[in-house]
Amino acid sequence: YSNGSSVYTAQNRFAVWDFDLFSGRVELRSPNFYIRGWGIKENSGRSYDAGTTALRMNEAWKPSEQWYEEYIGAFAQTILTGGSLDAAYGFARATADNRDQNGNIFNPGQPALPLPGTEEFDYLLGDIRSKTFDQDGSLVVDRSSIWQVEGMYNFTHLVRVFEVLVGVSQRGYSINSDGTVFFDEPGNPINVNQFGSFIQLAKGFLKDRMKVTASARYDKHQKFEGKFTPRISLVYSLDKAQDHNFRASYQTAFRFPSTSDQWTDFDAGVYHTIGGLPEVQEAYLGDDPVYPLSGPNPITDEPVTENGPYIIGPFGPETVSAFEIGYKGMYLKRKLFVDAYIYRNYFEGFLATQLLAQYPNTPQEQRYSTHISTDASVVSFGWALGADYHFDRGFFIRGNVAYNSLEDEIETPGYQSSFNTPDYRFNISAGNREFTKNVGFAINYRWQNSFLWQSPFGTGEIPAFSTVDANISYKIRRIKTIIKVGGSNVLNKYYTTSFGASQIGGLYYISWTFDNYLN
Repeated sequence: YSNGSSVYTAQNRFAVWDFDLFSGRVELRSPNFYIRGWGIKENSGRSYDAGTTALRMNEAWKPSEQWYEEYIGAFAQTILTGGSLDAAYGFARATADNRDQNGNIFNPGQPALPLPGTEEFDYLLGDIRSKTFDQDGSLVVDRSSIWQVEGMYNFTHLVRVFEVLVGVSQRGYSINSDGTVFFDEPGNPINVNQFGSFIQLAKGFLKDRMKVTASARYDKHQKFEGKFTPRISLVYSLDKAQDHNFRASYQTAFRFPSTSDQWTDFDAGVYHTIGGLPEVQEAYLGDDPVYPLSGPNPITDEPVTENGPYIIGPFGPETVSAFEIGYKGMYLKRKLFVDAYIYRNYFEGFLATQLLAQYPNTPQEQRYSTHISTDASVVSFGWALGADYHFDRGFFIRGNVAYNSLEDEIETPGYQSSFNTPDYRFNISAGNREFTKNVGFAINYRWQNSFLWQSPFGTGEIPAFSTVDANISYKIRRIKTIIKVGGSNVLNKYYTTSFGASQIGGLYYISWTFDNYLN
Protein backbone atom coordinates (compact mmCIF):
# COMPACT_ATOMS: atom_id res chain seq x y z
CA TYR A 1 0.00 0.00 0.00
CA SER A 2 1.22 3.50 -0.75
CA ASN A 3 -0.21 6.99 -0.44
CA GLY A 4 1.11 10.25 -1.82
CA SER A 5 0.71 13.48 -3.71
CA SER A 6 2.43 14.69 -6.84
CA VAL A 7 2.03 16.73 -10.02
CA TYR A 8 1.35 15.08 -13.38
CA THR A 9 1.51 16.71 -16.81
CA ALA A 10 -0.61 15.38 -19.67
CA GLN A 11 -3.13 17.47 -21.64
CA ASN A 12 -3.19 19.81 -18.63
CA ARG A 13 -1.38 20.01 -15.34
CA PHE A 14 -2.92 17.67 -12.79
CA ALA A 15 -2.56 17.84 -9.02
CA VAL A 16 -2.40 14.18 -8.02
CA TRP A 17 -3.47 14.78 -4.44
CA ASP A 18 -3.81 12.19 -1.68
CA PHE A 19 -3.90 9.16 -3.99
CA ASP A 20 -3.87 5.54 -2.82
CA LEU A 21 -2.19 2.62 -4.54
CA PHE A 22 -2.80 -0.99 -3.56
CA SER A 23 -0.61 -3.72 -5.04
CA GLY A 24 0.03 -7.36 -4.31
CA ARG A 25 1.71 -10.44 -5.71
CA VAL A 26 1.61 -14.14 -5.04
CA GLU A 27 4.01 -16.61 -6.60
CA LEU A 28 4.66 -20.36 -6.66
CA ARG A 29 8.17 -21.19 -7.87
CA SER A 30 10.34 -24.25 -8.44
CA PRO A 31 13.64 -24.75 -10.33
CA ASN A 32 11.72 -25.46 -13.56
CA PHE A 33 8.58 -23.34 -13.41
CA TYR A 34 6.75 -20.49 -11.77
CA ILE A 35 3.15 -19.36 -11.54
CA ARG A 36 2.64 -15.75 -10.55
CA GLY A 37 -0.31 -13.49 -10.00
CA TRP A 38 -0.23 -9.76 -9.32
CA GLY A 39 -2.57 -6.81 -9.28
CA ILE A 40 -2.68 -3.03 -8.81
CA LYS A 41 -5.69 -0.99 -7.69
CA GLU A 42 -5.61 2.80 -7.57
CA ASN A 43 -7.76 5.51 -6.06
CA SER A 44 -7.09 9.05 -7.25
CA GLY A 45 -8.23 10.52 -3.93
CA ARG A 46 -8.68 14.29 -4.16
CA SER A 47 -6.79 14.69 -7.44
CA TYR A 48 -7.94 17.44 -9.77
CA ASP A 49 -7.13 19.11 -13.07
CA ALA A 50 -5.33 22.34 -12.14
CA GLY A 51 -5.82 23.93 -15.57
CA THR A 52 -9.57 23.32 -15.62
CA THR A 53 -9.78 24.51 -12.02
CA ALA A 54 -8.30 27.88 -13.01
CA LEU A 55 -10.58 28.20 -16.05
CA ARG A 56 -13.72 27.44 -14.08
CA MET A 57 -12.76 29.70 -11.18
CA ASN A 58 -12.31 32.47 -13.72
CA GLU A 59 -15.75 31.85 -15.19
CA ALA A 60 -17.40 31.45 -11.79
CA TRP A 61 -16.79 34.99 -10.54
CA LYS A 62 -17.51 36.65 -13.91
CA PRO A 63 -18.23 35.06 -17.33
CA SER A 64 -15.57 35.77 -19.96
CA GLU A 65 -18.11 37.36 -22.29
CA GLN A 66 -18.94 40.02 -19.67
CA TRP A 67 -15.26 40.48 -18.70
CA TYR A 68 -14.19 41.12 -22.31
CA GLU A 69 -17.12 43.44 -22.92
CA GLU A 70 -16.13 45.59 -19.93
CA TYR A 71 -12.43 45.45 -20.85
CA ILE A 72 -13.00 46.56 -24.45
CA GLY A 73 -15.36 49.34 -23.37
CA ALA A 74 -12.92 50.77 -20.82
CA PHE A 75 -10.00 50.46 -23.24
CA ALA A 76 -11.86 52.29 -26.01
CA GLN A 77 -13.02 54.98 -23.60
CA THR A 78 -9.44 55.74 -22.54
CA ILE A 79 -8.09 55.85 -26.10
CA LEU A 80 -10.94 58.06 -27.34
CA THR A 81 -10.35 60.57 -24.54
CA GLY A 82 -6.65 60.87 -25.43
CA GLY A 83 -5.14 58.44 -22.97
CA SER A 84 -1.96 56.48 -23.70
CA LEU A 85 -1.87 52.78 -24.55
CA ASP A 86 -0.37 51.92 -21.16
CA ALA A 87 -3.11 53.89 -19.43
CA ALA A 88 -5.77 52.18 -21.57
CA TYR A 89 -4.44 48.74 -20.74
CA GLY A 90 -4.30 49.50 -17.02
CA PHE A 91 -7.75 51.08 -16.80
CA ALA A 92 -9.35 48.34 -18.91
CA ARG A 93 -7.91 45.58 -16.72
CA ALA A 94 -8.86 47.37 -13.50
CA THR A 95 -12.42 47.91 -14.77
CA ALA A 96 -12.94 44.32 -15.90
CA ASP A 97 -11.38 42.91 -12.69
CA ASN A 98 -13.13 45.55 -10.55
CA ARG A 99 -9.87 46.04 -8.65
CA ASP A 100 -7.08 48.60 -8.85
CA GLN A 101 -3.39 47.71 -8.92
CA ASN A 102 -3.33 47.59 -5.12
CA GLY A 103 -6.22 45.11 -4.99
CA ASN A 104 -8.85 47.60 -3.83
CA ILE A 105 -12.40 47.07 -5.14
CA PHE A 106 -13.82 49.84 -7.33
CA ASN A 107 -17.50 49.02 -7.05
CA PRO A 108 -18.49 46.96 -3.97
CA GLY A 109 -21.86 46.19 -5.56
CA GLN A 110 -20.25 44.31 -8.48
CA PRO A 111 -18.22 41.05 -8.56
CA ALA A 112 -14.46 41.49 -8.20
CA LEU A 113 -11.57 39.22 -9.12
CA PRO A 114 -10.98 36.89 -6.11
CA LEU A 115 -7.49 37.25 -4.69
CA PRO A 116 -5.44 34.31 -3.37
CA GLY A 117 -5.70 33.98 0.39
CA THR A 118 -9.20 35.46 0.62
CA GLU A 119 -12.26 33.51 1.75
CA GLU A 120 -13.91 33.96 -1.66
CA PHE A 121 -10.87 32.55 -3.48
CA ASP A 122 -10.57 29.58 -1.11
CA TYR A 123 -14.29 28.84 -1.40
CA LEU A 124 -14.22 28.82 -5.21
CA LEU A 125 -11.09 26.67 -5.27
CA GLY A 126 -12.48 24.13 -2.80
CA ASP A 127 -15.90 24.02 -4.45
CA ILE A 128 -14.64 23.45 -8.01
CA ARG A 129 -11.99 20.87 -7.23
CA SER A 130 -14.44 18.86 -5.13
CA LYS A 131 -16.93 18.40 -8.01
CA THR A 132 -16.56 16.22 -11.08
CA PHE A 133 -16.42 17.55 -14.65
CA ASP A 134 -20.10 16.91 -15.37
CA GLN A 135 -20.89 19.06 -12.31
CA ASP A 136 -18.75 21.94 -13.68
CA GLY A 137 -15.88 20.96 -11.42
CA SER A 138 -12.36 19.59 -11.93
CA LEU A 139 -12.22 16.50 -9.68
CA VAL A 140 -10.51 13.54 -11.35
CA VAL A 141 -11.94 10.16 -10.43
CA ASP A 142 -9.79 7.14 -11.21
CA ARG A 143 -10.39 3.83 -9.49
CA SER A 144 -8.93 1.73 -12.28
CA SER A 145 -7.15 -1.57 -11.72
CA ILE A 146 -4.98 -4.07 -13.54
CA TRP A 147 -4.29 -7.73 -12.81
CA GLN A 148 -2.24 -10.47 -14.44
CA VAL A 149 -1.73 -14.21 -14.05
CA GLU A 150 1.35 -15.63 -15.74
CA GLY A 151 3.39 -18.78 -15.79
CA MET A 152 6.54 -20.22 -17.33
CA TYR A 153 7.89 -23.78 -17.61
CA ASN A 154 11.47 -24.77 -18.46
CA PHE A 155 11.42 -28.04 -20.42
CA THR A 156 15.20 -28.22 -20.80
CA HIS A 157 15.60 -31.01 -18.24
CA LEU A 158 13.19 -33.12 -20.31
CA VAL A 159 14.42 -32.29 -23.82
CA ARG A 160 18.16 -31.95 -23.03
CA VAL A 161 19.11 -31.32 -26.68
CA PHE A 162 18.43 -27.60 -26.34
CA GLU A 163 16.88 -25.14 -23.93
CA VAL A 164 13.08 -24.82 -24.16
CA LEU A 165 11.02 -22.22 -22.30
CA VAL A 166 7.25 -21.83 -22.66
CA GLY A 167 5.13 -19.15 -21.02
CA VAL A 168 1.57 -17.78 -20.99
CA SER A 169 -0.15 -14.78 -19.42
CA GLN A 170 -3.63 -13.37 -19.03
CA ARG A 171 -4.12 -9.70 -18.15
CA GLY A 172 -7.24 -7.74 -17.31
CA TYR A 173 -7.91 -4.00 -17.13
CA SER A 174 -10.79 -2.25 -15.40
CA ILE A 175 -10.98 1.39 -16.52
CA ASN A 176 -13.05 3.27 -13.99
CA SER A 177 -12.97 7.09 -14.03
CA ASP A 178 -16.71 7.83 -13.80
CA GLY A 179 -16.29 9.48 -17.20
CA THR A 180 -13.94 12.19 -15.88
CA VAL A 181 -10.89 11.31 -18.01
CA PHE A 182 -11.82 8.13 -19.91
CA PHE A 183 -14.68 7.01 -22.16
CA ASP A 184 -16.41 5.05 -19.40
CA GLU A 185 -19.66 6.00 -17.73
CA PRO A 186 -20.36 6.50 -14.02
CA GLY A 187 -20.95 3.10 -12.45
CA ASN A 188 -20.05 1.28 -15.67
CA PRO A 189 -16.27 0.71 -15.95
CA ILE A 190 -14.67 -0.59 -19.15
CA ASN A 191 -13.25 -4.11 -18.79
CA VAL A 192 -10.65 -5.31 -21.29
CA ASN A 193 -8.64 -8.55 -21.47
CA GLN A 194 -5.30 -9.37 -23.06
CA PHE A 195 -3.65 -12.77 -23.63
CA GLY A 196 0.00 -13.55 -24.33
CA SER A 197 2.16 -16.62 -24.91
CA PHE A 198 5.74 -17.38 -25.95
CA ILE A 199 8.17 -20.17 -26.70
CA GLN A 200 11.95 -19.83 -26.65
CA LEU A 201 14.58 -22.26 -27.93
CA ALA A 202 18.32 -21.91 -27.34
CA LYS A 203 21.27 -24.06 -28.41
CA GLY A 204 25.03 -23.82 -27.95
CA PHE A 205 27.43 -24.78 -30.76
CA LEU A 206 31.20 -25.05 -31.21
CA LYS A 207 31.77 -25.99 -27.59
CA ASP A 208 29.41 -23.23 -26.50
CA ARG A 209 31.41 -20.50 -28.23
CA MET A 210 28.32 -19.78 -30.31
CA LYS A 211 24.79 -19.62 -28.93
CA VAL A 212 21.65 -19.26 -31.04
CA THR A 213 18.36 -18.23 -29.46
CA ALA A 214 15.03 -18.20 -31.27
CA SER A 215 11.68 -17.24 -29.83
CA ALA A 216 8.15 -16.36 -30.86
CA ARG A 217 5.26 -14.59 -29.15
CA TYR A 218 1.57 -14.46 -29.83
CA ASP A 219 -0.48 -11.75 -28.14
CA LYS A 220 -4.18 -10.96 -28.46
CA HIS A 221 -5.89 -7.84 -27.14
CA GLN A 222 -9.66 -7.74 -26.90
CA LYS A 223 -9.80 -4.61 -29.08
CA PHE A 224 -7.17 -5.54 -31.67
CA GLU A 225 -6.13 -8.37 -33.93
CA GLY A 226 -3.57 -10.85 -32.58
CA LYS A 227 0.13 -10.25 -33.20
CA PHE A 228 2.78 -12.91 -33.93
CA THR A 229 6.35 -11.71 -33.32
CA PRO A 230 9.36 -13.99 -33.95
CA ARG A 231 12.92 -13.19 -32.86
CA ILE A 232 16.35 -14.71 -33.40
CA SER A 233 19.75 -13.80 -31.94
CA LEU A 234 23.30 -15.10 -32.18
CA VAL A 235 26.28 -14.61 -29.86
CA TYR A 236 29.74 -15.76 -30.99
CA SER A 237 32.95 -15.78 -28.94
CA LEU A 238 36.15 -15.42 -30.97
CA ASP A 239 38.32 -17.03 -28.31
CA LYS A 240 38.08 -19.77 -25.72
CA ALA A 241 38.34 -17.29 -22.86
CA GLN A 242 35.33 -15.48 -24.36
CA ASP A 243 37.08 -12.12 -24.10
CA HIS A 244 35.81 -11.04 -27.54
CA ASN A 245 32.14 -11.55 -28.36
CA PHE A 246 30.04 -10.51 -31.33
CA ARG A 247 26.27 -10.49 -31.26
CA ALA A 248 23.58 -10.00 -33.88
CA SER A 249 19.83 -10.12 -33.70
CA TYR A 250 16.70 -9.71 -35.74
CA GLN A 251 13.59 -9.04 -33.71
CA THR A 252 10.00 -8.21 -34.38
CA ALA A 253 8.04 -6.59 -31.61
CA PHE A 254 4.86 -4.63 -31.08
CA ARG A 255 3.04 -2.47 -28.59
CA PHE A 256 -0.68 -2.20 -28.19
CA PRO A 257 -1.89 1.38 -27.77
CA SER A 258 -1.87 2.33 -24.11
CA THR A 259 -5.08 2.73 -22.11
CA SER A 260 -4.90 6.51 -22.54
CA ASP A 261 -4.17 6.15 -26.29
CA GLN A 262 -7.33 4.05 -26.63
CA TRP A 263 -9.84 5.49 -24.19
CA THR A 264 -9.01 9.10 -23.26
CA ASP A 265 -12.05 11.38 -23.19
CA PHE A 266 -10.97 14.68 -21.70
CA ASP A 267 -12.10 18.25 -22.25
CA ALA A 268 -8.99 20.45 -21.97
CA GLY A 269 -10.99 23.65 -22.50
CA VAL A 270 -10.10 25.00 -25.94
CA TYR A 271 -9.78 21.49 -27.37
CA HIS A 272 -10.87 17.94 -26.54
CA THR A 273 -8.52 14.94 -26.27
CA ILE A 274 -10.05 11.68 -27.45
CA GLY A 275 -8.72 8.15 -27.76
CA GLY A 276 -8.00 6.44 -31.05
CA LEU A 277 -10.57 3.63 -30.82
CA PRO A 278 -13.34 3.91 -33.42
CA GLU A 279 -16.13 4.01 -30.81
CA VAL A 280 -14.48 6.97 -29.06
CA GLN A 281 -13.83 8.93 -32.25
CA GLU A 282 -17.28 8.23 -33.67
CA ALA A 283 -18.94 9.53 -30.51
CA TYR A 284 -17.40 12.98 -31.12
CA LEU A 285 -16.51 13.18 -34.80
CA GLY A 286 -19.40 11.22 -36.30
CA ASP A 287 -19.39 11.28 -40.11
CA ASP A 288 -18.57 14.98 -40.48
CA PRO A 289 -15.17 15.76 -42.03
CA VAL A 290 -12.17 16.88 -39.97
CA TYR A 291 -9.13 18.90 -41.01
CA PRO A 292 -5.54 18.95 -39.68
CA LEU A 293 -4.20 21.95 -37.81
CA SER A 294 -1.21 23.81 -39.23
CA GLY A 295 1.16 22.91 -36.40
CA PRO A 296 1.60 21.31 -32.97
CA ASN A 297 -0.32 23.91 -30.94
CA PRO A 298 -4.04 23.06 -30.58
CA ILE A 299 -4.84 26.61 -29.43
CA THR A 300 -2.97 28.99 -31.74
CA ASP A 301 -2.53 26.95 -34.93
CA GLU A 302 -5.13 27.18 -37.67
CA PRO A 303 -7.09 24.52 -39.64
CA VAL A 304 -5.63 23.53 -43.02
CA THR A 305 -8.54 23.06 -45.43
CA GLU A 306 -7.01 23.50 -48.89
CA ASN A 307 -5.95 19.84 -49.13
CA GLY A 308 -9.37 18.50 -48.19
CA PRO A 309 -10.47 16.53 -45.12
CA TYR A 310 -8.09 14.41 -43.08
CA ILE A 311 -8.85 10.70 -43.38
CA ILE A 312 -8.33 8.81 -40.11
CA GLY A 313 -6.97 5.36 -40.89
CA PRO A 314 -7.34 2.10 -38.98
CA PHE A 315 -6.10 2.21 -35.38
CA GLY A 316 -4.06 -0.69 -34.07
CA PRO A 317 -0.80 -1.99 -32.60
CA GLU A 318 2.53 -0.47 -33.55
CA THR A 319 4.98 -3.06 -34.90
CA VAL A 320 8.72 -2.85 -35.38
CA SER A 321 11.37 -4.92 -37.13
CA ALA A 322 14.69 -4.36 -35.39
CA PHE A 323 18.21 -5.19 -36.57
CA GLU A 324 21.18 -4.93 -34.21
CA ILE A 325 24.82 -5.94 -34.23
CA GLY A 326 27.18 -5.47 -31.32
CA TYR A 327 30.55 -6.30 -29.83
CA LYS A 328 31.96 -6.75 -26.31
CA GLY A 329 35.64 -7.21 -25.69
CA MET A 330 38.36 -7.26 -23.02
CA TYR A 331 41.84 -5.84 -23.64
CA LEU A 332 45.09 -5.08 -21.81
CA LYS A 333 44.92 -8.07 -19.51
CA ARG A 334 41.23 -7.47 -18.95
CA LYS A 335 41.76 -3.97 -17.63
CA LEU A 336 39.91 -2.41 -20.57
CA PHE A 337 36.33 -3.37 -21.37
CA VAL A 338 34.69 -2.16 -24.61
CA ASP A 339 31.03 -2.43 -25.62
CA ALA A 340 29.51 -1.15 -28.87
CA TYR A 341 26.32 -1.64 -30.86
CA ILE A 342 24.42 -0.23 -33.82
CA TYR A 343 20.71 -0.70 -34.60
CA ARG A 344 18.04 0.20 -37.12
CA ASN A 345 14.30 -0.14 -36.50
CA TYR A 346 11.50 -0.12 -39.09
CA PHE A 347 8.07 0.81 -37.77
CA GLU A 348 4.64 0.04 -39.16
CA GLY A 349 1.52 1.61 -37.72
CA PHE A 350 3.65 4.09 -35.73
CA LEU A 351 1.53 5.49 -32.90
CA ALA A 352 1.37 9.27 -32.88
CA THR A 353 -0.84 12.25 -32.06
CA GLN A 354 -2.87 14.22 -34.61
CA LEU A 355 -4.51 17.62 -34.09
CA LEU A 356 -7.81 18.11 -35.91
CA ALA A 357 -10.56 20.69 -36.37
CA GLN A 358 -14.20 20.06 -37.20
CA TYR A 359 -16.43 22.76 -38.73
CA PRO A 360 -13.30 24.93 -39.23
CA ASN A 361 -13.53 28.73 -39.27
CA THR A 362 -17.14 28.75 -38.09
CA PRO A 363 -18.73 29.59 -34.72
CA GLN A 364 -19.26 25.82 -34.27
CA GLU A 365 -15.57 24.95 -34.73
CA GLN A 366 -14.39 22.13 -32.46
CA ARG A 367 -10.77 21.14 -31.98
CA TYR A 368 -9.49 17.70 -31.07
CA SER A 369 -6.27 15.92 -30.23
CA THR A 370 -6.50 12.22 -31.02
CA HIS A 371 -4.25 9.19 -31.30
CA ILE A 372 -3.61 7.59 -34.66
CA SER A 373 -1.71 4.78 -36.35
CA THR A 374 0.34 6.22 -39.20
CA ASP A 375 0.60 4.48 -42.56
CA ALA A 376 3.89 6.11 -43.64
CA SER A 377 7.44 4.85 -43.20
CA VAL A 378 9.06 5.58 -39.84
CA VAL A 379 12.64 4.49 -39.10
CA SER A 380 14.79 4.92 -36.00
CA PHE A 381 18.55 4.56 -36.05
CA GLY A 382 21.18 4.62 -33.36
CA TRP A 383 24.51 3.48 -32.02
CA ALA A 384 26.48 3.53 -28.78
CA LEU A 385 30.07 3.07 -27.68
CA GLY A 386 31.25 2.54 -24.12
CA ALA A 387 34.55 1.73 -22.42
CA ASP A 388 35.74 1.01 -18.85
CA TYR A 389 39.37 1.04 -17.78
CA HIS A 390 40.57 -0.20 -14.38
CA PHE A 391 43.94 1.10 -13.15
CA ASP A 392 46.08 -0.30 -10.40
CA ARG A 393 45.05 0.30 -6.78
CA GLY A 394 41.35 0.34 -7.63
CA PHE A 395 41.07 3.51 -9.75
CA PHE A 396 38.72 3.40 -12.72
CA ILE A 397 37.51 5.60 -15.54
CA ARG A 398 34.52 4.85 -17.75
CA GLY A 399 32.59 6.63 -20.44
CA ASN A 400 29.95 6.17 -23.11
CA VAL A 401 28.37 8.08 -25.96
CA ALA A 402 25.06 7.27 -27.66
CA TYR A 403 23.20 8.53 -30.72
CA ASN A 404 19.48 8.08 -31.48
CA SER A 405 17.39 9.53 -34.30
CA LEU A 406 13.93 9.17 -35.82
CA GLU A 407 13.49 9.40 -39.57
CA ASP A 408 9.92 9.77 -40.79
CA GLU A 409 8.34 10.90 -44.05
CA ILE A 410 5.16 12.24 -42.49
CA GLU A 411 4.45 15.84 -43.46
CA THR A 412 0.81 16.05 -42.36
CA PRO A 413 0.17 19.33 -40.49
CA GLY A 414 -0.56 18.83 -36.80
CA TYR A 415 1.25 15.46 -36.68
CA GLN A 416 3.39 14.75 -33.60
CA SER A 417 5.75 11.77 -33.37
CA SER A 418 6.51 12.45 -29.65
CA PHE A 419 9.95 10.85 -30.05
CA ASN A 420 11.20 13.18 -27.28
CA THR A 421 14.78 11.92 -27.27
CA PRO A 422 18.05 13.87 -27.64
CA ASP A 423 20.19 12.70 -30.55
CA TYR A 424 23.48 12.70 -28.62
CA ARG A 425 24.20 11.80 -24.98
CA PHE A 426 27.56 11.48 -23.27
CA ASN A 427 28.81 10.30 -19.84
CA ILE A 428 32.26 10.04 -18.30
CA SER A 429 33.08 9.06 -14.72
CA ALA A 430 36.03 8.23 -12.52
CA GLY A 431 36.51 6.98 -9.00
CA ASN A 432 37.95 4.55 -6.52
CA ARG A 433 36.06 2.65 -3.84
CA GLU A 434 39.06 2.92 -1.50
CA PHE A 435 41.79 5.24 -2.81
CA THR A 436 43.13 5.55 0.71
CA LYS A 437 42.29 3.53 3.80
CA ASN A 438 38.46 3.35 4.18
CA VAL A 439 37.92 6.39 1.90
CA GLY A 440 36.38 6.23 -1.57
CA PHE A 441 35.10 8.69 -4.14
CA ALA A 442 33.27 8.91 -7.47
CA ILE A 443 32.61 11.75 -9.91
CA ASN A 444 30.47 11.69 -13.04
CA TYR A 445 29.91 14.20 -15.85
CA ARG A 446 26.91 13.82 -18.17
CA TRP A 447 25.72 15.87 -21.13
CA GLN A 448 22.86 15.66 -23.60
CA ASN A 449 22.01 17.66 -26.69
CA SER A 450 18.95 19.84 -27.20
CA PHE A 451 15.86 18.21 -28.72
CA LEU A 452 12.24 18.88 -29.67
CA TRP A 453 9.64 17.86 -27.09
CA GLN A 454 6.13 17.06 -28.35
CA SER A 455 3.17 16.20 -26.13
CA PRO A 456 -0.52 17.08 -25.71
CA PHE A 457 0.54 19.63 -23.08
CA GLY A 458 2.79 21.53 -25.46
CA THR A 459 5.68 21.52 -27.91
CA GLY A 460 9.02 23.23 -27.44
CA GLU A 461 12.78 22.98 -27.64
CA ILE A 462 14.50 21.44 -24.60
CA PRO A 463 17.92 23.06 -24.23
CA ALA A 464 21.11 21.03 -23.98
CA PHE A 465 22.48 20.65 -20.48
CA SER A 466 25.33 19.09 -18.54
CA THR A 467 25.68 18.14 -14.86
CA VAL A 468 28.32 16.89 -12.47
CA ASP A 469 27.57 14.29 -9.78
CA ALA A 470 30.07 13.49 -7.03
CA ASN A 471 30.38 11.73 -3.70
CA ILE A 472 32.94 10.72 -1.11
CA SER A 473 32.50 7.77 1.26
CA TYR A 474 34.04 6.53 4.48
CA LYS A 475 33.89 2.94 5.74
CA ILE A 476 33.61 2.19 9.46
CA ARG A 477 34.43 -1.49 9.30
CA ARG A 478 34.00 -2.36 12.97
CA ILE A 479 30.27 -1.52 12.76
CA LYS A 480 29.93 -2.56 9.05
CA THR A 481 28.85 0.95 8.04
CA ILE A 482 29.48 3.29 5.10
CA ILE A 483 28.93 7.03 5.48
CA LYS A 484 28.53 8.83 2.14
CA VAL A 485 28.35 12.57 1.40
CA GLY A 486 27.58 13.71 -2.12
CA GLY A 487 25.29 15.37 -4.57
CA SER A 488 23.60 15.14 -7.93
CA ASN A 489 24.20 18.20 -10.11
CA VAL A 490 26.61 19.53 -7.49
CA LEU A 491 27.28 22.74 -9.49
CA ASN A 492 23.55 23.55 -9.18
CA LYS A 493 23.07 24.26 -12.90
CA TYR A 494 19.32 24.35 -13.45
CA TYR A 495 17.92 22.34 -16.36
CA THR A 496 14.71 20.73 -17.56
CA THR A 497 14.04 17.42 -19.30
CA SER A 498 10.54 17.99 -20.75
CA PHE A 499 8.31 20.81 -21.95
CA GLY A 500 6.41 22.46 -19.10
CA ALA A 501 8.39 20.63 -16.42
CA SER A 502 10.03 22.42 -13.52
CA GLN A 503 13.73 23.32 -13.51
CA ILE A 504 15.95 20.86 -11.68
CA GLY A 505 18.83 22.07 -9.52
CA GLY A 506 21.29 20.41 -7.20
CA LEU A 507 20.43 17.61 -4.77
CA TYR A 508 22.80 17.08 -1.86
CA TYR A 509 22.73 14.21 0.59
CA ILE A 510 24.34 12.40 3.51
CA SER A 511 23.66 8.67 3.70
CA TRP A 512 24.37 5.96 6.24
CA THR A 513 24.39 2.32 5.07
CA PHE A 514 24.71 -0.81 7.15
CA ASP A 515 26.20 -3.70 5.16
CA ASN A 516 26.44 -7.01 7.00
CA TYR A 517 28.87 -8.31 4.34
CA LEU A 518 31.25 -5.35 4.55
CA ASN A 519 34.87 -6.47 5.01
